[in-house]
Amino acid sequence: MRRSNEGTHMACQKTNTKHTVLIFSILVILIAGCKGDSPSYRTEPVTVGDIQQAVTATGTVNAVTTVLVGTQVSGTIKELYVDFNSHVKKGQLIAQIDPEMFEAQAAQARANVAKADATYQDAERTLNRNRELFGRNLVPRSDLDTAETNYFGSKALLEQAKAALNVAETNLRYTRILSPVDGVVISRNVDIGQTVAASFQTPTLFTIAQDLTKMQIDTNVGRIRYRRREGRSGCGIYRGCLSRYYLQGHRMAEKAGPDNRAERGDL
Repeated sequence: MRRSNEGTHMACQKTNTKHTVLIFSILVILIAGCKGDSPSYRTEPVTVGDIQQAVTATGTVNAVTTVLVGTQVSGTIKELYVDFNSHVKKGQLIAQIDPEMFEAQAAQARANVAKADATYQDAERTLNRNRELFGRNLVPRSDLDTAETNYFGSKALLEQAKAALNVAETNLRYTRILSPVDGVVISRNVDIGQTVAASFQTPTLFTIAQDLTKMQIDTNVGRIRYRRREGRSGCGIYRGCLSRYYLQGHRMAEKAGPDNRAERGDL
């Protein structure tokens, strides 16, 4: 019985010792915290400022004005006088379609004009002769009517032949591809020996940018994000993912695109 009381007394002493150590540890932590430096605060006066809201989008940098140079006649590319990044002037020869067939068509049209003109002149002489003879009552009225019909018919055929000659000569001129504007060639879509067909749609041979100092960004911005930016015309672009170059500009154009998105061109 005595041993049991002694064991109980020792267990109580161990518990009290643990509580004393725990309380002492908490006091040490509190004292160490109180000895540290007190936090410092920096104050600023309240002011009214702007909140910057940015809308990021990926786009393509293009020239503001580009001209698609095509051909109005079909044929084989015989010569190319410019290439990518070439500077061109308005009216400069930049390509040549093989003109051999068109030269032959023009020559044939000239021959048809000469033949029609000869027929017209013969009909005119016959009409004048029959008028004189009819005035003397030497030929019937039917001969005069026939001569007049042949005269006006040959005159119409002559005009038709001249129109065909004009078309043939125009097609021959179209074999010379000329630059419509001053600028820089930014795209060449044909090679020497390639056949171009202008039957249904005019093929694009070159793309010429008029002024590369004025560029625009063609990009798609969601309509909801775009409306949040409504009234703010500032914009800018980063050149490359890791580049530090930042170009500022302004919004130039906007239009609704497919899928209810706003297409924006930024300078």
